[in-house]
Amino acid sequence: MPPSPKGLVLDLLSTVRSGSMPVRALIAAGTLFGIDDNRLRVALTRLLGDGLVALAHADGVDQHHVLVG
Repeated sequence: MPPSPKGLVLDLLSTVRSGSMPVRALIAAGTLFGIDDNRLRVALTRLLGDGLVALAHADGVDQHHVLVG
């Protein structure tokens, strides 16, 4: 059984030392597990709303990172 979008995001964030990952990387990982972009973005939005993750803008880079809330 493939992971849920929410579970995948939380699992991936728990494995990185910095505690953050680019949104783009999370979406690419979701694709590897058969989770489409939209489902992953919805999961991120819900995790943000629940306060489990936060967004940060990378300095000098036009991308957002997701942080463990």
